[in-house]
Amino acid sequence: MKTKNSMIPSSRNELPTNPIFDAYNNLIIDLTSDFNSHHDVKVLFDDGLFTYQLTLGQKNFFENLYVVGKDDSFVFIPENVKMIYPELSDLRIGKNEWQLIDFVTSENFEMTRLVSIITPIGRGKTTLLSYTFLYLREMVPNLKKRVIPIAINCHGIKAPLNDRVYKNETFDFLLTSVFKPALLKIIDQFIKITDNAFWDWYCENYQTTYGHKLHSYNDALNEVTTDQEKDFYRSQIFQLKNEEQDKEEYLYSAIEYVKKTYKKEIVFIFDNMDFLSINSIQFLIEFVERIKGKTSLKFILTLREITSRKVSEAFRGTLFETMLDWVPVNSIEVMNRRCNLLNESLVSEAERNPIVIRNIKIFVSNVKELILGLTSAISNSTDLIELFANNNMRNELQLFRIILKSGLLPEWSLNTVLFQFSDEIQEIKKIPTYIVLESIVTNNYGTYIDSKKRAVPGLINILSTNKTPEILDFLYLLVLSDLMKHDNNDILVKNINNRLFHLLNCCDREIFDESFYDIITSLLNAGLLVSSEVYEISASDNVRTDVKYINISDLGRFYMNNLIYNYNYIVFVKDNINLKEINFEGTIETRIISYSENRFNRQKYTRLNLINLTRFFDEFVKKELEFLTHIKSQEKLLQYFDFYSSVNKSLYTVKMIDSIIRFFDNERFGNSDVLDELKSQKKTINIEFYKLLQN
Repeated sequence: MKTKNSMIPSSRNELPTNPIFDAYNNLIIDLTSDFNSHHDVKVLFDDGLFTYQLTLGQKNFFENLYVVGKDDSFVFIPENVKMIYPELSDLRIGKNEWQLIDFVTSENFEMTRLVSIITPIGRGKTTLLSYTFLYLREMVPNLKKRVIPIAINCHGIKAPLNDRVYKNETFDFLLTSVFKPALLKIIDQFIKITDNAFWDWYCENYQTTYGHKLHSYNDALNEVTTDQEKDFYRSQIFQLKNEEQDKEEYLYSAIEYVKKTYKKEIVFIFDNMDFLSINSIQFLIEFVERIKGKTSLKFILTLREITSRKVSEAFRGTLFETMLDWVPVNSIEVMNRRCNLLNESLVSEAERNPIVIRNIKIFVSNVKELILGLTSAISNSTDLIELFANNNMRNELQLFRIILKSGLLPEWSLNTVLFQFSDEIQEIKKIPTYIVLESIVTNNYGTYIDSKKRAVPGLINILSTNKTPEILDFLYLLVLSDLMKHDNNDILVKNINNRLFHLLNCCDREIFDESFYDIITSLLNAGLLVSSEVYEISASDNVRTDVKYINISDLGRFYMNNLIYNYNYIVFVKDNINLKEINFEGTIETRIISYSENRFNRQKYTRLNLINLTRFFDEFVKKELEFLTHIKSQEKLLQYFDFYSSVNKSLYTVKMIDSIIRFFDNERFGNSDVLDELKSQKKTINIEFYKLLQN
């Protein structure tokens, strides 16, 4: 087994930093988190009820980092609404926020009372709800006084709902375990059992057996004369009220009394419905429709687009009464907002503490423009972020956090690494693509030396499956190459499966299918493949039945055309490939020495990685030649090169070596002897390859 090693210092060997860098690192998590991952944001759902307490961390998040959805139209708040809720004029309200406020505050009973928020994954549905019903509700006293939100996180009721296969069972659970407990907590705040005004209203407006019994008990109470007899009938009335409170009809009437008497708007929010099965979602929506027929309550449902489409297809028509006219949040604006705050915080820190570079103190007047330029350049470098995030803002923020933490602002880069790529330091507008890619792929997490490797959105190893037989290691490349040949057309998964099974002919069908569908799952979840049927595959999904058609995404094409020939990516995956003879012992010490010198020694650092890559290429080409020898034994070599190879009758290994040579073949990086070794290695590999073709 090979020894793990790293391109970067591990957590056990961190470089010493000065106050400005400490401040930078301490700010990154706060500034790049989304609402759900913010360290001071507590769980919003407590015993089925919305948390009413706005913490300081939540308030700071919404005031400093939250970005409203915008479109070309101006959000117009009517004057009558401003009179009731004057604070809204001073708060950030976009079209999404206004639609929710208008929905919950409208007194028009005839209007829709069910709104669905349907967007792609990670676009801010829960954050919008939290901003509207937690932050705005806290900032606007009359809104807090009037609106009572009851938020149900469907993830918490997934198991009991999905376990119930019959509608009646589901309805009973929703009523007794979800709906009734939440409403009773509200009712108990406003109605007491001794509240005669309510019970009189109840008898007048609802024809139940309770009214008849209460009338007879009251008549008897007025007729008896002894205290003992009066106590008896009072206890009967009390018991009668208790029994009535257990009935479903009481629940609906009491909540209507609260709404009308105390001017309350009660809205049920079913968030994260995607965790439920399609049948459970259907039953939940039908349950909501049933409750709507009995009360004037309002409901908000949130789903991902793919879940909504599945539900509509399964039941031949939409089940959603009205959908929010969703306005996407601009992810670049989100990043700019965070970079501006980062810049302000760093400049403030630099005013108190000088930066020390090579034992020379440099004060804030010398670094303000540098910090401003750096944060501005990062926020302008979003192309790769959006590509790897696959239109998921949660992933964009995670990648943004990784890039900011990756070492773009280490001491040795302030006046060397970063700005050497720009002719005019003051004119730099964005981070060079190569540095952004390096940050995403290799920096600031223990890929090689530490066992805790953090997941990076969109980043997977497509050069190995670590499966048996080892021929299956090439399935990633084969699947992606197959899809690249079809000009962006959706392809039946079973057709690809059959083609590759017969091409490889290396194991029985069950073993092949297990590896094949594992790879489809991995590629879909990483965003290299897309499907109109699913966005991602969860543990509860069955990829063999749920995914019929797939296509290669822009990220998948980027992998096949660029990334697998990128120096940083190859260094990233080289320690995670099913190779038997690689041993990188002794490299850890070299790495630490490289980083511990006064000036980062890029030449030594590069030499270390280039030497390791020559060993990697020796091993990987053996696997590739063994794979081609097997294909040739099946008399399918021409078929492979025509339909399943992206390197035009060459080797992936050779193209990788070519890319490394082009990247480092200049005097700036040196290491000419190692580059000469790579060139010689390429020549030897080509000779072996031509022999295979001719035999």
